[in-house]
Amino acid sequence: MKTLGAILMIVLSSFLFNGCGDNDDLNIKSTDVTGIWYVQVTVGYVAGQPVSVDALTVQFTFNADGTGAYKRLYGENIAEPITWTLKNETIEITFQDTHKEAYKVTETSDDYMRCTLYSNDSDYYLYYFSRKDFK
Repeated sequence: MKTLGAILMIVLSSFLFNGCGDNDDLNIKSTDVTGIWYVQVTVGYVAGQPVSVDALTVQFTFNADGTGAYKRLYGENIAEPITWTLKNETIEITFQDTHKEAYKVTETSDDYMRCTLYSNDSDYYLYYFSRKDFK
């Protein structure tokens, strides 16, 4: 009976350790990102503390060839060319002025992506990418 109990504990322990592992691998492909996305920042953190943010909508267009456009949907409404790559669940965008932003995808579906943009370990912003306009 003690042997059966020991075996049962080993089996249950293996489920516990395997079941609690991180599932960071979202298996995002470039085709999942390609298209038009409406984007809003939802919250920001500086030195680990929440800060207020302007929820102004922008639009990213990601073309299959790695090109695209960034457009503010307020003010002048001018589109700016970008290039983009997808590596390790991170969308790296290079803007016309050559500055780069790397959006780490943390959650995804057919209609949305949740992403984090880090300035450093304690300064970051959470973004919501939607295939539908927020209007």
